[in-house]
Amino acid sequence: MAAVEQEGAAKAPRAATLAIDTPTSQVKTAVAVYSCKGGVGKSTTAVSLAFTLSRLGYKVGILDADIYGPSLPTMVSVEGDARVKFTQGGYACSPIMFKGVACMSFGFLQKSTGQRGDATVVRGSMIGQLVEQMVLGTEWGALDFLIVDMPPGTGDVQLSMATTLPLTCAVVVTTPQKLAVVDVEKGIDMFKRLGIPTACLVENMAYFDGDDGKRYFPFGTGYAQHLAGLIEERALTIREAAAAHSALEAGLVPLQAPGIPGAGSAGALLVFQMPITADLCAACDGGSPFVLALPEAEASRIYARVAETVVAACSPGSSADASGGPAPGVVARQLTRLGSAKLQHWLILLDMVRVQSYN
Repeated sequence: MAAVEQEGAAKAPRAATLAIDTPTSQVKTAVAVYSCKGGVGKSTTAVSLAFTLSRLGYKVGILDADIYGPSLPTMVSVEGDARVKFTQGGYACSPIMFKGVACMSFGFLQKSTGQRGDATVVRGSMIGQLVEQMVLGTEWGALDFLIVDMPPGTGDVQLSMATTLPLTCAVVVTTPQKLAVVDVEKGIDMFKRLGIPTACLVENMAYFDGDDGKRYFPFGTGYAQHLAGLIEERALTIREAAAAHSALEAGLVPLQAPGIPGAGSAGALLVFQMPITADLCAACDGGSPFVLALPEAEASRIYARVAETVVAACSPGSSADASGGPAPGVVARQLTRLGSAKLQHWLILLDMVRVQSYN
């Protein structure tokens, strides 16, 4: 059964091995926010999680990995004419800082080269290059958490991200409709194959409280619990498969069930149901993170529990850290790529995107 929430003090993220370790970036932990279905509130969840972690005192960055439809430039209204600054002779760039959080999005890069609002019409091979460049060519500095807002689907961006950046764990996002759930199931299967454990599940637009004091679930109930059961079932399959091989032979870190200790029954996956609220929509559209604009609101309190759950999942002794390895997934290959990656010149790469988009 899925647990509903978690109490308790947050632990510090583990730092034995860095997710990104370059002369200009020391990122301790990378967390994916995914769904594989568009329009379910992944970006809202990613932004809210990032700024909640920042409020808790962690150093945080957020990477908008959606090349075709970047959301971050809309959801954070950067001051003045803030632009991405290219460094190291054009082979790296600095993120845009907003309220203490390092923000990177292809939308910011487009703005910095006079392309903001232009459609990105490129093939998958170019998308992979852009994603790898945004991960490794951004001077993140020292971060406790890098939150990765994944785009919909199970294609080039997801694979490029998973093979470039060792992801510690993931947050699954859905809405209570069958149309969303069938695609989220595909995402669960993809992350199972990649060996990335799930910290929790967020169900957006789950309910609203009426003026009569009653709570209404306009889209029905039970979808999130179904997905939570599916995640637990498939995570156990990973654990059993990994137990049959050593980490060196299989290249995989053995996983435990994805639950957080002390959160209900042992191994239970936490499910957080988010209310339907006009204030949340208005904050996102207005470029102000909801958790900063209304920190005492019900939704902000729920996001705080999501953040505490993610911190716990990334702490020593959690399921993601069960083997003592740096991160789940094909760790050895990922770290080798991080050490030998060759950055491209940003302006040349962006010009290649522009040429492809207009031909």
